[in-house]
Amino acid sequence: MNEKRIGIVYAVGVLFFLFSMGLCNTVLADTWRTEKVDAPKYVTSMSSRAIALEKGTDYPHAVYGGDHLYHALFNGTSWSYETVDASDQVGGGAAIAVDWNNKVHISYYDGVNKDLKYATNASGVWVVTTVDSTGDVGQFTCIAVDANNYAHISYRDVTNAAVKYATNKSGSWTTTTIDSGSVGDYFTSIAVGTDYKIHISYYYNGGSFALRYATDGSGSWSTATIDNVGNVGAYSSIAMDSNNKVHISYSDSTNRDLKYITNVSGSWVAATLDSVGTIGDYTSIAVDSGNKVHISYTNAESSDLKVATNGTGV
Repeated sequence: MNEKRIGIVYAVGVLFFLFSMGLCNTVLADTWRTEKVDAPKYVTSMSSRAIALEKGTDYPHAVYGGDHLYHALFNGTSWSYETVDASDQVGGGAAIAVDWNNKVHISYYDGVNKDLKYATNASGVWVVTTVDSTGDVGQFTCIAVDANNYAHISYRDVTNAAVKYATNKSGSWTTTTIDSGSVGDYFTSIAVGTDYKIHISYYYNGGSFALRYATDGSGSWSTATIDNVGNVGAYSSIAMDSNNKVHISYSDSTNRDLKYITNVSGSWVAATLDSVGTIGDYTSIAVDSGNKVHISYTNAESSDLKVATNGTGV
């Protein structure tokens, strides 16, 4: 999303931006409804995890910013919104997750200090923490929450061209460098399985362009290139199904196509889902309760939002 003063627009219909444990769940409906939530605000770099749903009520929470960090909540009747962090130049590319107590967790970038920040209302009031301040860190952040309500954050380290991971599962924040050396832009994405294993997708441009995947599934971190056919991997989004299989949507920048990869069969299998026009940027993926996949993405030529799914209701 371009940097400009805009209103936040919320759409209901094929609502694929819904989260459970930091992952998207899907609710299908027959029609779309759009409305302006909050304006004017200076909003930059909306992330693929800028909206999350409460457990039980399915009320949506949205997070956004760039001048400050803002949070909006729909209570079933109307929207309310608040300033979570009034610091200058914070909130760009913010990501949100709602935990099992319906408390909110937000990861975001501090553009002045070049830090990764985190805000939560788990205590009943908003508490803001600087998670990582080593170098220029915190861009392209994504957040997930596990079943014990601990937060897990992936983000970019610009200083070292690296992808990093932060978590508070030990009771205090710890950070880990997952991959370094020419790790590219265009978002990181994180998901937590029901087995508490962490999964991260990201774009790599170290001599060649590739979609890379990292996991601590074996007990220690491992990384792998899972697609390097052309310039692929930008704008990736990751989700887990009920069997803890991985699903990733991403852009093929060489052909300007939407791609999708999964390890459901036991090995990685990639497919081009849409190749009509200049498409595939800003993907966001969700897996519903029936393990059907739903992906949103853009058509750059028409400026349209598109949805691809192997389920029903679209």
